[in-house]
Amino acid sequence: MRKFSKVVLVIAAAAGVVGIGLTIGGASMGATIAGLNLSKDGFGSAVRQTVKYVSFGDEDDWNQDWDEIDESDSKEAAGTNGEIYLFDGVSKLDLSIRTGELYLKEYNGNEIKVEVSGKDREKVRVGQEGETLVLESIGRVQDREITVSYPKKTEFEDVSLEVAAGTINLDDDFYAKKLKVSVAAGEFLNDGAVTAEKADISVGTGNVDLDNLNVQNLEADCGIGNIDLDINGKESDYDYEISCSAGEIDIGDSSYSGIGHEKKISNPGASGKMDLDCGVGNITVDFE
Repeated sequence: MRKFSKVVLVIAAAAGVVGIGLTIGGASMGATIAGLNLSKDGFGSAVRQTVKYVSFGDEDDWNQDWDEIDESDSKEAAGTNGEIYLFDGVSKLDLSIRTGELYLKEYNGNEIKVEVSGKDREKVRVGQEGETLVLESIGRVQDREITVSYPKKTEFEDVSLEVAAGTINLDDDFYAKKLKVSVAAGEFLNDGAVTAEKADISVGTGNVDLDNLNVQNLEADCGIGNIDLDINGKESDYDYEISCSAGEIDIGDSSYSGIGHEKKISNPGASGKMDLDCGVGNITVDFE
């Protein structure tokens, strides 16, 4: 597991501890969400600083991650200040960035194409491990853009997308049987439809905002940040397990908040399932 992925889990766990502490120490005193002060100089700020300094690691960790991965050579992109990598036989993606921007989009080619432009391009590694395209960046460079282009109507088997303090955007329609999204202090957005049989979304202090989402089974874990999902379907299409430490979970017209709130909801004939866990942040699920 990459170091900044662990940070996401640490943040979520820390947010849960805050909620538990409020439950034990504040319930008898009438503690409420309205009375909880998480200012920019409070718990949220401390966690963001942790992400900033812990998540970036060093080159020794980076090199160890790549010991068994076949790193690919690039070629200069004609007329641009960038590099291009081409791959065949890819059915899985394992992409992680520390900072900068990562875009995923369709194109008319037959291969997976990776384009890297901007500063410190040598701090981006791209390779292939079996059927998995692996991409990872280090450093705190903001002025760097990575674009992963895939043939139209590609259906990926397994996709892992991770961002520490940058932005990942799905520009076009995207399909994966299994989709895992991990956001530490960055953003994860989309423009096209996103379809997944199973989706696992984890957020530390960052934001995930997905529209036009088609999903059968969803797990969402939010520490201090926000997860906003617009799902194609009806609220009654899913069964729910809800856990809220000190944040708020909104599902359709229903809202669940309060300290230490847990609830299970079963809907007759439901074929999907959602497991939603919120620390101090917010999870919003709307239906279209």
